[in-house]
Amino acid sequence: MLTARNIAVAVTIVLSACALPSSAGIIWYTAETGGSSGWSHLYSIDTATSAIADRGLIHGQRYITDLAIDVDGVLYAVGWANGMANGSSKLYKITPGDANTSAQWQIVTIKSNRMDRTVNGAVMQDGDLFVSASDGRFQKLSFDAGHDRWVVVKSINTGHASAGDLAFSGDGSTLYVALQGGSLGRVNFDSNSGNFGHVTVIGSSGYNDLYGLAWTDGKLYGTTNGHSGYDISYLVNLDTLTALASNPVALCQGVWGAAAGLPMVPEPATMGVLAVGATLLILLRRPVAKA
Repeated sequence: MLTARNIAVAVTIVLSACALPSSAGIIWYTAETGGSSGWSHLYSIDTATSAIADRGLIHGQRYITDLAIDVDGVLYAVGWANGMANGSSKLYKITPGDANTSAQWQIVTIKSNRMDRTVNGAVMQDGDLFVSASDGRFQKLSFDAGHDRWVVVKSINTGHASAGDLAFSGDGSTLYVALQGGSLGRVNFDSNSGNFGHVTVIGSSGYNDLYGLAWTDGKLYGTTNGHSGYDISYLVNLDTLTALASNPVALCQGVWGAAAGLPMVPEPATMGVLAVGATLLILLRRPVAKA
């Protein structure tokens, strides 16, 4: 017999199924697959099977340089409004699509003390956003819920040019940064520390260009690039002690940023179950008119 309690339990189970853990081995990445005239394209790869999924063309945005996923599964992106030389960095929210549907995007408001205009890397941690830039700038942003905007709360020049990404270790104690020239480093992210932004270079990955970084499955992954961004890129494992790359998996041409996690994108079938469950719950909770 269906009761309000039974339906409530069923709906809770379905909702829990949508809240997929960030450690499930999915890495999201962007690529400028159309070459010098194309839009950015969103993909994901399952690290367990190397299966790649098309998550939609980000129509209207060519320079999406990196991705970040918050604890609620919201997918963010950073990118240049135009070319890096004459544009400025923007923060976006991205809704993934698929092979037949473009990914949707919207610009997120940042207070007037905006991000450095050459920002090319981003990562979320404990509700804060950290970004790195090709001019060496490293910034921490916090969300101002009262004004629905992000605010730069700490900014410093590290003296090390970012190649395009940041990634936290699984326990959140270490922040890795991809550096220009294919090197990997660690950056101090403690905004209360006198060493905020200090970069320690770990070593070379063995590739000329290391752009994306993502931590999942207890490992640090990176994405390579080359030949002005239009060579075939690879997903590689990075040794956190030496920075050396191994186990390359071919992705596509021109991969830029990466992020690990699972944005909340319920499948249509799941949404249908949720709708039915919610409807039944409402019906069962309606008061019954007395005769």
